[in-house]
Amino acid sequence: MSHLPILLSADTLALLLSACSLTRVPTQPGPVRATASKPAAPAAVSPEMQAATARLLLQARALLGEAKQQYRNWSELRELDALMSDAESAARRGSHRRAQQLADEVLRRSDLALDAHYLVLADIELQKVQTYTGLSDAQLGQIRTAELAIERKQSRKAYQILTLLSRELAETTQRYVVAAGDSLWIISGKPEIYGNPWLWPLIWDANRDTLPDPGHVRAGQKLKIKANPTIEEVVQALDRSRSQAGGARVRIGEVREAHR
Repeated sequence: MSHLPILLSADTLALLLSACSLTRVPTQPGPVRATASKPAAPAAVSPEMQAATARLLLQARALLGEAKQQYRNWSELRELDALMSDAESAARRGSHRRAQQLADEVLRRSDLALDAHYLVLADIELQKVQTYTGLSDAQLGQIRTAELAIERKQSRKAYQILTLLSRELAETTQRYVVAAGDSLWIISGKPEIYGNPWLWPLIWDANRDTLPDPGHVRAGQKLKIKANPTIEEVVQALDRSRSQAGGARVRIGEVREAHR
């Protein structure tokens, strides 16, 4: 018996293959084991980030401490204290970005409060230095620098400049050695001293401990000359000179003001 090849169409072949797949016995799956997911490890914090956080916390704590000294009854102090504590706690937990955000807020609000405080102090010092006479061009320049700092809301910078200048103007003296034939009148009239003889009481006031009588100075005696008497001191000296001269008219001399 001869075997003839069986010719199948493409559609028939597809049906046969589909049937075979339906009758295939599935294999028995093995037991499924549940695996617990591990929590993600916290991201490593670089030493640079830790150092930056530490520096910022120190700055915030220091500025807050300064604000506390200046504003003992400031209503926001308790809130800023709490923010500072939260910042330090966040740093201990390793949340450095959060710690830096909180510290920045403490810095910002403390800085605003201190700026307002130093603006008042700078204005007081500015009024004080403006009462001194005989300022040099350099000293007048410092006043102008402080005024510009106030305009730019750099009140602490202005306060520092004016405080140092005020101390300098109050304490600076020069020495003068009495020559033969000198008197307080002659000395006061010298251009390098006051350029006005009527201001001799200023010299006497600065040397009362060694010069009890203004009419008796001796050659070789060393006198202190106040470099920058205040306007009030100048006016008082002129009044005293005038009264001792029997009401004679006196002149004040040149008055200088800062160049703006």
